[in-house]
Amino acid sequence: MSLESDTPLKQNAPGTRLNAKASRRFWDVIGLVSLGIFAIGVTGLGLHNLGNRYFWTDESSSFFTALGWPAPGQQPGGLADIQQTLITFLDPGLFHLMIRGWSETFGTSIQSLRSLPFIFFVLYIAALLLWYRRFRLPLLVAVAGAAVMTLDNITPYYSVEVRAYSASLAAAVALPLAAAWFMDRANVTRLGAFLGVSAFLGAMQYTAASVNIATAALVLTGLFGKRAAAERWLLAVGGAFTLAWLPVIYLITRGWPTRGAEVDLDHVRNLVLGYMDTPTLLQTLSTNFLSFTALPRTLFLIVVPTIVLIAKVSCSNQTNDAALKRPATPLLQLWLYVAALTGSAALLSIGGFLPWVLGTRWSITDIGGIALSVLGLIVLIRDYLPPTLWQLRLPRIAVASICIAIVLLGSWRSWTYERPGDSQALDDLIPVLVSGDPQAPIVVDYWIFPDTRYWVEYSGRFESARQAWIDRGVVSTDGFVEAGPAAIEEFLNSSSDRMLLKDTAALKALPEPLPESVRVIYPREGAPASPDLDSPPVVLVKDES
Repeated sequence: MSLESDTPLKQNAPGTRLNAKASRRFWDVIGLVSLGIFAIGVTGLGLHNLGNRYFWTDESSSFFTALGWPAPGQQPGGLADIQQTLITFLDPGLFHLMIRGWSETFGTSIQSLRSLPFIFFVLYIAALLLWYRRFRLPLLVAVAGAAVMTLDNITPYYSVEVRAYSASLAAAVALPLAAAWFMDRANVTRLGAFLGVSAFLGAMQYTAASVNIATAALVLTGLFGKRAAAERWLLAVGGAFTLAWLPVIYLITRGWPTRGAEVDLDHVRNLVLGYMDTPTLLQTLSTNFLSFTALPRTLFLIVVPTIVLIAKVSCSNQTNDAALKRPATPLLQLWLYVAALTGSAALLSIGGFLPWVLGTRWSITDIGGIALSVLGLIVLIRDYLPPTLWQLRLPRIAVASICIAIVLLGSWRSWTYERPGDSQALDDLIPVLVSGDPQAPIVVDYWIFPDTRYWVEYSGRFESARQAWIDRGVVSTDGFVEAGPAAIEEFLNSSSDRMLLKDTAALKALPEPLPESVRVIYPREGAPASPDLDSPPVVLVKDES
């Protein structure tokens, strides 16, 4: 096995050539087998989670925004309705339009809706493998590099969430790959292809801002190379478009991108660098650069400029044969992108525009930067360790064994991963919810109102309850937070006879016990609660006096 798959081994005799050819064929087969195993793991991730019934408020709200928030039983609204409701989101809106088109084409079952983000996750994996191919690394190493990233906690979780996070992750890897391909030979055809990729992936989500900035920085560095004037113009157009595209989309869909940013981010102020006190800021920077997940990126960002500096000094003090070689241009391009991605995310957060804490969904593009940093470190190991080392059997076997172990571990994690949380409790509670007085409205906790509404009206699982749900005029509690004791008191004094609560937290906070005429209906024993909630949902039922 060689870490440079396209570099032929030295051969001095027919037997040596035969052995080298057989060895290379053996490792090619191992690479293909590892790819197959990992593909099975990723397929299992989809099979086990596309039908996952945890469809929490932000996901269901995204779905209804894509429909224009029609009234129960009404047809979905048009583009103007979608644009009007988009203002409640930070997203620019392209992903919501995709949800709309996707649901109208493939239906609104949970498996169908979750397939859309999963496709972006597969795109992320494919783009990562192509990055390894760009550096001519063996397939086994490429698969291991992709597999190790599935061990990150948020990567499999957001692979099927019906929001744009998997699209942002794909953008963080696929967009700079398209940029590097465009820069390899700048011409009109490649510019058109790059602009198409940039327009699509660069407008999925607010987190794409740092991806666009970093990609534009990468493309614009080509202006400083020895290129013809026509090529420089093409690069300038590509870089300028990528930089301006997301703000233009925001102007069209929501107005000026930074307008109301402080209000929009008020609920996550503790994740925005610009709002943090000094101790919290230092702790966050430690997480973002020194945590176990962040270390590959930190090492990559430090090692490459260190090598460049040492190479420059050694070149001036020694003969060219003794001097340390400078990193190749593709590696420098990769480093520039990762540095710009990290730096722009930090600056946007310091300015108070976006959260930036590694391990949260707000920083999912950082996972893409870390994945590319792992690639960069592998390239550094290949290029700067003694070449004779890779001619020895033991190092090659050790590297291959590590890669195989990582592939198996990542494949197993993908195959066995189950997204936490569920909505199976609704199987028991929805029939109770719609069984009361046909004239009495149903009250639903706002926290799970859009989720429950999706299951009853659009999932196809509760057809027998759908019309009763619509006819009874379901209403949600006030505000944009979960119902509290005041909402329960309002229900008790209303004409409604059924109320769905997200969990039992509000009941525990009541100043007085519920009246004896009000029963609490729980789902069957063992029904799972959603993450961070006290219990599964419950229904309050007013008994007839």
